[in-house]
Amino acid sequence: MGQRFRFFCCGCGANAADGDMEVDDESECGGSKGGEEVGTRQLSWAQVERMTGGFTSAVVGEGGFSTVYLARLSGALAAVKVHRSSERIHRVFRQELETLLRIRHPHIVRLLGFCEQQDEGVLVLEFAANGNLYEKLHGGGKAAGAMPWAWRVSVALQVAQALEYLHERCEPQVVHGDVKASNVLLDASMSAKLCDFGSARMGFSAAVRPRSRFYL
Repeated sequence: MGQRFRFFCCGCGANAADGDMEVDDESECGGSKGGEEVGTRQLSWAQVERMTGGFTSAVVGEGGFSTVYLARLSGALAAVKVHRSSERIHRVFRQELETLLRIRHPHIVRLLGFCEQQDEGVLVLEFAANGNLYEKLHGGGKAAGAMPWAWRVSVALQVAQALEYLHERCEPQVVHGDVKASNVLLDASMSAKLCDFGSARMGFSAAVRPRSRFYL
């Protein structure tokens, strides 16, 4: 997707703690939508504006397709991903939204809410406090590249578990289409969260469909 997001806690994120940037009134939600997980909330554009302080809260990620703001939803930190306004990017937004509404796994970033009232589609995602895997392995600073091998193996296993869920337990299967270190977020406990489903596709093509299953 050509995007790299940094989801992390920082001092400037304190703005998101202001009461006028928090949405926690369930009665204001737009109601459920067919097929979505319980707990995923359809938000109004006014709620999105309030959560982000009119889009003045801390920017924790930015790419060619979207900007990500730090906010709060029901008292918890959240990442508000606001897509650019264009027909092509709206298709990417719809693809990611429809995919995330269908899936739930501990090592896949969780969709908390969404808004479709404007051309700029909005996804509200769980906040990953420790950035992404690429930065931990290759970014600047003393910590870069110094992660223990036991942790690296654990993260690799967690990503593999997320992919096994998408490929074997979803019907139809989900092909992520853009698995890379910068699309693996790390939460507060340094667990992996696969993200960015804008390139996802439903079902295997004949060229990539597995011929058999192998188990370790």
